[in-house]
Amino acid sequence: MDNVIKSLYFFFLVLNKILKKTTRMSQIFKFLIFKFFYKYFFF
Repeated sequence: MDNVIKSLYFFFLVLNKILKKTTRMSQIFKFLIFKFFYKYFFF
């Protein structure tokens, strides 16, 4: 469980660095990640 969360978080950080150039896309991506984590942990 912890390993999955850590790997997802690392994946998110790497993608965030890649998407830093296009702020619009990174905002959408962050929103999707947030929704995913919210579902994953609370439902």
